[in-house]
Amino acid sequence: MKLGPSDRSKATQALYQKAHDEGTLIGIENEPSIVDHWYWRLIVNRYPYDERWCTSMLLVLKRKCTWDELTDKEVLERHQLENHYLEAFDKVGRNGKNMSSVHHTPHVHLLQGKK
Repeated sequence: MKLGPSDRSKATQALYQKAHDEGTLIGIENEPSIVDHWYWRLIVNRYPYDERWCTSMLLVLKRKCTWDELTDKEVLERHQLENHYLEAFDKVGRNGKNMSSVHHTPHVHLLQGKK
């Protein structure tokens, strides 16, 4: 899945860029949880892909690591959660390594309501 700045509205991208430039960007690992699972948690995407989607949320791993460092239990839970959330969301997936702006926290995009 390729999500990038062009998938955000100009206003949302400007907020993201401003926070990035000022050093006030809140990392997804610090966002409050909506739902906590054993290894993953559901959060609202503070800088949503609102140019193309009505709802933009994230499944975020609770610990810092790379995708290659996930344990078998973390991978299993991710697959189970992706299947579960496919019932409520239109698109469930992650960016490849070259597209992701958050390399230290594995996360999965949950998108609903394509515009």
